Amino acid sequence: MLLFFILVLLLLIISISILIITLSKIPKKGRITMTEAIKYGMTNEFVNSLRISYKKDDDLKEIIAKLLDKFGTHDYPIPVENILRAMGFSIFASNTLEPNISAFIAVDDKLIKDFNNNKIVVANKNDSVEHQRFAIAHEIAHWIFDCKDQNRFYDTYNTDTDHTNIPTEYRANKFAAELMMPTSDFIDYINTMKKNEGISNNEIINNTSTYFGAPKTAVARRLKETGLTDLLKKTGYEYVLDN
Repeated sequence: MLLFFILVLLLLIISISILIITLSKIPKKGRITMTEAIKYGMTNEFVNSLRISYKKDDDLKEIIAKLLDKFGTHDYPIPVENILRAMGFSIFASNTLEPNISAFIAVDDKLIKDFNNNKIVVANKNDSVEHQRFAIAHEIAHWIFDCKDQNRFYDTYNTDTDHTNIPTEYRANKFAAELMMPTSDFIDYINTMKKNEGISNNEIINNTSTYFGAPKTAVARRLKETGLTDLLKKTGYEYVLDN
């Protein structure tokens, strides 16, 4: 097992070296400077307080509420990119990642030479913008809950089923969905959509995806999580009921 993790770490470091020439910055919507990061209070101490407050998955809603209150926004789509930048990360996109790799997070002082930062997240440029945003939200969860050593950390967001069932990956996906589509607001929006006479289930999913800036598959899974499974009928997303 130790050898396996060492090999994974080496592969990530090699991948980062290769990606240097292919990376492109995720477009900034209001660049977050270090001064602004301090203003937002996204310090390591704040992140640690969120980690300590987590005991079970039911705590995620309260943790996310604290995060959004600290950042000062509840507008949609939630600016997950700027939240991550406020935590001190640089964000890149690459078209060289394998299809099953949505993103990876790397924290290491060795990165400073090439990236001018010791904290980066790389998203898969071949994915939709909505899925890239979900991947970024996923990595925020890893930074909060799994990076106990805030000086060195590597993790890959692999969408293969055997990886998504790993407890830390399951939690990161659950966190990302709640961050981008908070339960109460999600249900309220869906109920508003349902009042539109003649609207199809697929139109509801498409509109919800646009409003929250979330991938359609994540919206479908959110419908399952919130008990709104009737809206999955005849959409092509019925498969989430079995996952």
